[in-house]
Amino acid sequence: MKRTKSIPPEGRDQDPTTFAEILQHMLWLEPRATAAVFIDGEGETVDYASGLPNYYTKVAAAYLRVVIDDIASARSLLRGPLAQAIIAARHRSFYVHPLGDGYALVLVLRRWALHVSARAVALTNCRLAKEAGWDGPAEETLPWHPAEVETQPAHRFRPFQVKTGDAWEQVEVLGSVVGLARERERGYRCRLQGGAEITLVREVTGIWFADQPPRGLSARLGPESQTTSSEPSTASLRPSTPGART
Repeated sequence: MKRTKSIPPEGRDQDPTTFAEILQHMLWLEPRATAAVFIDGEGETVDYASGLPNYYTKVAAAYLRVVIDDIASARSLLRGPLAQAIIAARHRSFYVHPLGDGYALVLVLRRWALHVSARAVALTNCRLAKEAGWDGPAEETLPWHPAEVETQPAHRFRPFQVKTGDAWEQVEVLGSVVGLARERERGYRCRLQGGAEITLVREVTGIWFADQPPRGLSARLGPESQTTSSEPSTASLRPSTPGART
């Protein structure tokens, strides 16, 4: 899926901050989004990454601030605090995720897009919280981490090697993970050359995630594995047949 350019057609109208880098990475991890905006409690844009015109990006984000405030005030519609909302409009969809101190993450999505990567949102929220000085989990403790994966030429969904730090390392596919939360996701349990095991998941957008930080995980570390996962406990491992499409 084609990724969004982070520069508006007329160029940025404010100097980028570290928040802009975080938001740009969000767009990289979620190709269905065309803009990512970090807004305050008044709907003002703190920073953004967008391939859309500046005016549209900021006005859309400000309007979404009004929308989520209206939703949050409709207590009959909610059983607790608003966690997230997706609004489908005629030409675009919008995603809103409330953050601390009245701030929020707003995504402008492509038309009819009704899903957002929960893994990408969790990582972005963690990084925004750290930069803003809020309490939050350490990035290393998250259950999923972005991974750079190259697939086999004959099987474009099957991992061949993964980038561990500055180097690529071939992996042995042990089996396919079934019972993932989203349809059309593909998961694989893999072994690195030194014996370490890692689970790789390819989301429907083509973005890969690993169940532990790939950076620094190399053959010299020896066998190691994490069992933490945000997927349902019903997920299981199906033995893999060499050379077969999974």
